[in-house]
Amino acid sequence: MQKDFIYNKKYVLGFSWVVFFLSFCVRAQDLQNSPDIEKVYLHTDRNTYFLGEDLWYKAYNVRASNNLLFDNSNILYVELISADSKIIARNKTNLEMGLGHGDFQLQDSLGVKPGTYQLRAYTNWNRNFGNDFVFKKDIEIIDVFAPNDKPKTTKNIPLESKTVKKEATKPNTFQVDYYPEGGSLLENVASVVGFKAVELNGIPIDIKGEIYDSNNELVSVFESVHDGMGKLQMVPMEGKK
Repeated sequence: MQKDFIYNKKYVLGFSWVVFFLSFCVRAQDLQNSPDIEKVYLHTDRNTYFLGEDLWYKAYNVRASNNLLFDNSNILYVELISADSKIIARNKTNLEMGLGHGDFQLQDSLGVKPGTYQLRAYTNWNRNFGNDFVFKKDIEIIDVFAPNDKPKTTKNIPLESKTVKKEATKPNTFQVDYYPEGGSLLENVASVVGFKAVELNGIPIDIKGEIYDSNNELVSVFESVHDGMGKLQMVPMEGKK
């Protein structure tokens, strides 16, 4: 009886090792055969664009497990989607060693209107693994030449309140952001610069102003046309600020 017990105990122990070894082999095989999941990222030159400009992007396709560039797919689909979920444009972007680039022309003739849009990018392969691996990014498109329906109240402002000298000593209560066309200014090249003015609480305000260079020479004048937004043109000169 004691020998039988020892034999059965060895049998149970040996069977447990067999089960463990087989489970380990199955898990190792699953890991070896698991699909390589891709993750897509788009880098845009900025987040706000004026109607008529080009939206430039650079694409990165990486392995989801380590975020290293991944050359599994050769084609990336990039879509521009309106607020009502309509696909305005779709690009087929070539990927080489996980990198690619492209652009969208934000033209009214293509159906692009002012508003908030979504950039969506994916490969056919990573669509198999759910929306978590589909890239999405919101951008804003504005039209600086849209009519301003706000009533003008400058006629009712007393003359003394328009005096620049009295306001010059007060701290700024507004902020102006500038958006050079193409993302940067080039020396000796005529450049278009968009701008947007808001109060410190984020409410758009109408402004007008002048730009002077480091020699105190007038370079350009500007005035907002809608919700604190507008455009100006200038030629940045070498050696001047």
